[in-house]
Amino acid sequence: MKPHPALLAPLTLGLLAACGTPAPQTPAQAAHIGETLILEGQISNWESGQTGQAVTGQNTATIDAQGRFRLEVKGSAGHALLPLAPVPDLKLLPVNCGLQELTSSAPLARVAVVTLEARSPGGSAPLLLGSEIPKVPLPGVTFNSQQWVYADQDVTLSGKGECTVTLEELPLPLRVTLKLNARLLQGWNSLRQEARASLTLLPQPAITLDAQLSSAHNEPGWTWKRVNFRDWLPQQP
Repeated sequence: MKPHPALLAPLTLGLLAACGTPAPQTPAQAAHIGETLILEGQISNWESGQTGQAVTGQNTATIDAQGRFRLEVKGSAGHALLPLAPVPDLKLLPVNCGLQELTSSAPLARVAVVTLEARSPGGSAPLLLGSEIPKVPLPGVTFNSQQWVYADQDVTLSGKGECTVTLEELPLPLRVTLKLNARLLQGWNSLRQEARASLTLLPQPAITLDAQLSSAHNEPGWTWKRVNFRDWLPQQP
C-alpha cells in the first residue's frame, strides 16, 4: 500500500537555539489527560462499507464499515519517547516543517506525539479530530484540530518556525508558519491547533498556512475526518 505522502516526512523541531529558560509569554494552562489516552468516534468522511485501521505508533484499532473506531494507548506504549535536544523528531503537523526556535523549562524531558493515520483499501491519510472546514470565499479558511502529546515529566514549551513545502495534492507550494505555546504535565496532554489557510501572491504565489498550537481540550461537536489538503484551499465565491 502506498503511504500518504504527507506522512513520509515527519515534522522536525530543529533546535537552532539551545533549550533554556521558557519564553516570556504566559504559557497556556495544561490540558492534562492522564496515563491512558482513548481515541474514539466515527469518521465523518469514511468510505461507507469499507473497513480499515486507525494507527498511531505501534498501536492499531479496527475501523468498522461505518467508520467507527476505538483506540486505547496506555502510557507511551508503542511510541518512541524522544528528547527535546539536540534534534527531536516530532510530528505536530501532517507536513514536513520544523521549528527553528524552541525553549524548554526541562531540557531533559522526553515527549511522544500521536500521529494518527487512517488506512483502508483506498489508501492512507492523516486522521484528525477537529472543526468543520467552511466553504468560504477568498481570502481564506480556518480549521481547528486536536493533537495529543505524552511527556515523561512536567515541562513548558514554546517555539516558532516557518518553511515552504510541496504536496502533490496542492497546485501551489504551502508556506507554513507555526507557533507553539504549551504546558505539559507528566502523562498524556491535549493541544489545540488553530490554523488559517489563505492565498498569497508575494513574493511568489503560494498557499499560506498559519498554525498555532497551545494547551487546550477539544470542543464539543468536533468530528473525526480523513485529511484532504484540498479542503484547506480557499474557495472561490
